[in-house]
Formats: sequence, structure tokens, C-alpha cells
Amino acid sequence: MQLDMDDVNWRILALLQENARISFSEIGRQVGLTSTAVAERVRRLEDARIVRSYRIATGDEELGYPINAFVTIAVHHGASGQLTRLCGEMSEVIECHHITGDDGYLVKVRATSVHHLEEVVERLRRVGEPTASIVLSTPIPHKPLARPTATAKAPTPIRARSA
Repeated sequence: MQLDMDDVNWRILALLQENARISFSEIGRQVGLTSTAVAERVRRLEDARIVRSYRIATGDEELGYPINAFVTIAVHHGASGQLTRLCGEMSEVIECHHITGDDGYLVKVRATSVHHLEEVVERLRRVGEPTASIVLSTPIPHKPLARPTATAKAPTPIRARSA
């Protein structure tokens, strides 16, 4: 389903990304619509799969996972399916991305300690050659998706001067 992403829909999307628990009446107050109109627009955003889920951000460190790392993996020939299954089974794996380049996968991992991260990397070694990078800090933890800006405009036509 194609949906026209007008200015109001982009504003609604920005508000939901900032706080998924915001009420339709509060969104309506900020965008100038009734809560019923907002609810209908949000339903259309969901139907078009623009809004796919509502999530919370967890305090990993507060929950006992102070170590975040990215692991690139050069997967052994024919082992991509095994890696995908392994990552799906490992609670430490937050995300798994198939990427370009020599390292075929990028995996985001959380761990309770450096020793725990080492154990995770060793399990990943079954299917490829992993390289881990520990996150030292996260200056931008999550950046909401914003409306794209126009990247290329048509050139302004040159008008001939009259003499």
C-alpha cells in the first residue's frame, strides 16, 4: 500500500519515534488534528508498513549488560544459514546484518563482561572468522528517521535577455 507522506504524516512519525507511548490526543494537539484523525493516520501508517512496531529502549548497563560490541564475521563458504540460525539462538545478539565487503556479516552483541564477550566471539568462530570491536561510548544512541531532503534539483532554466 502506497501512502502519501505529507508534512502532517512526517510530524506524526517524528512524534511517535520520539515517544511511542504518546497519546493520539497529544499528537493531535501538536499537529492540529483531532485524536480520531490522528488514529486514522496512524492506522494508515501501520497498514503501509511505515510504522512496523512499537518498542522500548532498555538500559542495558542497568540490566547487567555493560558491554556492547560489533562483530564482523567473514563466514566460511556455505555457512551463512548456520550463522543466521546461531545468531537467532544467541540471546547476546541484538542485530545481525548481511553486509558488503570481505566480512559478510555485522553482528551487534551485548555482554555482561569482556570474558562473556570472548565466549560469544568463540561461539561465532564455529561459522567464520569474527573480529570484535567494543563500543566505548555512544554519542548518538538512536537517531529517528527524518524526511529526506531533496538531493538534486532541476537546473534553473536560463532565460535569454531581450535587447
